[in-house]
Amino acid sequence: MRARNSILMAAMALALTAGWPGISARAESIVRYGISMADIPLTTGQPDRGAGAYQFTAYTIYDPLVAWEMDVADRPGKLVPGL
Repeated sequence: MRARNSILMAAMALALTAGWPGISARAESIVRYGISMADIPLTTGQPDRGAGAYQFTAYTIYDPLVAWEMDVADRPGKLVPGL
């Protein structure tokens, strides 16, 4: 009885998947994400307007630990301790 039920369930599953071949062949669609210019967060701190702001600023946990050397004009600035 148990073997018969499992065979029937397998046959039903096979019949259902064979009957709908178009489900797995869907075309790719475009997803658009909109954000207004007022919602773009500052890059000097943590984003405060939800997870969507992280795509512009990323995780800024180490930003206070390092800074750029901004007092030189003849070469690119180096990283200096920011504390």
